[in-house]
Amino acid sequence: MIERLRRRVASLCDFLIAHETQVVDGLVDLLIDAVHEIGMKAERKAAKALARNVERINGKDRLLAGIAQVAVDEPAARFVL
Repeated sequence: MIERLRRRVASLCDFLIAHETQVVDGLVDLLIDAVHEIGMKAERKAAKALARNVERINGKDRLLAGIAQVAVDEPAARFVL
């Protein structure tokens, strides 16, 4: 009876050791995928923010150039923003 129990426990240990590697590999793959997805989202978000800032800067340049032109053309003019 005890010998049979020992064999069953040994068999169970063999099973768990063999599948431990598969479980760890699966978890590592999930972690790698999650980190990759987080990185891709951050990259897309940064690219969108950069595009918005470039648009804002381009518009600001035109506005400032117009203000500078008026300031040169009419030095006594008052600017109200």
